[in-house]
Amino acid sequence: VKLFPISARLALDGSLEKSGEMVRKSLLPIFTDELHRFLMEEKGTVLLVTASNNLLRQLSQARLELALELKSLTTPLEALNQKLRAFEEKKHETELEKQDFDILLDGETRRLGKDILDADITRYRKELLSHEQAHLEEQFNQMKTLPSRELRDALEQMIMEHVRQAFNTWRALEDERLATAFEKICGRYASKINDTVDALLKFSSDLFEIPFEAVKTELLWSDKTRFSYKFRDEPVGLQIVASSLTIALPKFIGDKLILKKMNEYLIRVVDMQLGRLGSDFEQRLDKSKLDFRWDMLQKIEAAIEGISAAIEKGMQQRSKGEQEVEARQRILAETAKTLDEIRERLTRIKNSCS
Repeated sequence: VKLFPISARLALDGSLEKSGEMVRKSLLPIFTDELHRFLMEEKGTVLLVTASNNLLRQLSQARLELALELKSLTTPLEALNQKLRAFEEKKHETELEKQDFDILLDGETRRLGKDILDADITRYRKELLSHEQAHLEEQFNQMKTLPSRELRDALEQMIMEHVRQAFNTWRALEDERLATAFEKICGRYASKINDTVDALLKFSSDLFEIPFEAVKTELLWSDKTRFSYKFRDEPVGLQIVASSLTIALPKFIGDKLILKKMNEYLIRVVDMQLGRLGSDFEQRLDKSKLDFRWDMLQKIEAAIEGISAAIEKGMQQRSKGEQEVEARQRILAETAKTLDEIRERLTRIKNSCS
């Protein structure tokens, strides 16, 4: 890993003072030049290599399914049925792994909500109330010469604006924190799913004595499965009911009651917003989990269905007679040739990028 020592303060001072020498001494230009080069050059290379690997993985699986159909056209029926029974056992084992995956993913997502979200909400509530209660008292002391109604209205408006701004900042930070934690979970389970699929494909290739090499890829999934849904942009929405008694009391007594009521109002506003955002986070986590689960489990289903369908096609073709079998073999051989050509082209692209 290449490290870049920099002085952000020196770079800032150099920029403000328009001193190229200070900026140069900060070493920031070395980093920004390297970053620019990566974004303009290497990022495209990384994208091409990643896309090539993912396509090569799909081709490898398609090539295996094609070879399985070819084998099923020529393997004696008794041996073929024996292999099918073995495959059914492996298929059942894979289905059990899929169920385990589902349970573990659900548990990890729940723990994410409990261990991170609940703890963050509790901590932020304490910090925010401590800060805003001190600010409320400070503003009260500055504005207490105002008439009681004006004082109450000004403090109410101040609370709403401060809480809204505070939550706009916090929810963005919390969103990023939860998104990062959720994607780490997704990364681990995507690896497990890929390993499960590879094990199933390898078992099938060994069973039918067909060469097969699993292609390892970067763990990518659809953007829709990521933790990226937007918050509802709702106003704070709490109002204080005017108290004629408070207004009618002598000002020094009424103002103390106003401060007390405003403090209660502040707590209600913060708690309501935390409740809304906490519920929104939980719903989005659950939605993201379900989308990710669907995409990942589809990989296993696709592998099982692809292998089963390939063998069944071969068995059905055999019942149509020898000429039909030979015709199908020619078609499969041509398809295999096409797949191999595509694989060679992708490999050349990948190697040229590397």
